[in-house]
Amino acid sequence: MLSDKDTDVTEERNINKIVSAFLMPEGKFKNIFKNHDINKTARYFNTSPEAAAIRAQEIGLINNINEVAILSNSGSLKKALVEIHTIMHSH
Repeated sequence: MLSDKDTDVTEERNINKIVSAFLMPEGKFKNIFKNHDINKTARYFNTSPEAAAIRAQEIGLINNINEVAILSNSGSLKKALVEIHTIMHSH
């Protein structure tokens, strides 16, 4: 049985996916991300690079969220993505 905390986390993830799909529609996202430029994609959608990276993974454009950190050549982005990935998979 899920605890209230687990239920809250699951609900929050579901809400985040819905909002992400609304802010970054799949078709448009794929078109903008075709060059694998996460920073350009994030600027286009007015989101953080971290949010754009998560969206890219959700729709199957990358296999691993760490791929984006390598593509971006950003140490701070890599650290943030690793932290997000750890949080997302810790529950």
